[in-house]
Amino acid sequence: MRWLAGVNESGGKTYLNKEQFEELWGWLQVPVLVAVAERKASAGSSRVEVEIPIAAACETAREAGYELGKFLELWGMRDGRETVSAEEPSVSQ
Repeated sequence: MRWLAGVNESGGKTYLNKEQFEELWGWLQVPVLVAVAERKASAGSSRVEVEIPIAAACETAREAGYELGKFLELWGMRDGRETVSAEEPSVSQ
């Protein structure tokens, strides 16, 4: 998964590639789109269901300066989960 998000190391820190990360989050929303289509939901609600998670992840990554460890910490706080170490990611997340 690291190569899909463009994860790379620089100066002892691990970073995400902005464009690859955003594209990956977009593709991760495909199951949501399929579920919405199966429910025959209105176009407005399907857009919201997909755009909100993508926007939230992209905003969190931007706030973290695209540093993986900071992103995981902020994302965990945002979702009310315990923080996750970039070196030892939890399998359940």
